[in-house]
Amino acid sequence: LIICDPPSFSRGEKGIFKIETSLELLLKNCLNCLTENGDFLFSTNFEGFYVDDIRRSILKVQKDLAIQHLQINSILPATDFELAGEKSILKSFLIKVRTEAFSEKSVIKPVIDADIEES
Repeated sequence: LIICDPPSFSRGEKGIFKIETSLELLLKNCLNCLTENGDFLFSTNFEGFYVDDIRRSILKVQKDLAIQHLQINSILPATDFELAGEKSILKSFLIKVRTEAFSEKSVIKPVIDADIEES
């Protein structure tokens, strides 16, 4: 299991990190470290991204790394965390790399709290 919740912005000795310019490289590095049948939890509060922006980046990295069996689940925030009718600030994904094909390839589907607790 890899858990990645990067900052939107960071300044350090090696330079400046901005999630909007480093997202694909960060996803590639995490997916390269993931073993077969591994899980990867990614989340960000960066307001410049929509859920679909991140999903497209994940799919691009999947293609670049030639990962055949990747399941992408969007985890929706709890209703008490976000305001109704507002853009979601917290964007989270549970990404699963599997050795066998799924009935659905690279799907986006909501995961509810009960699904995570039972896993």
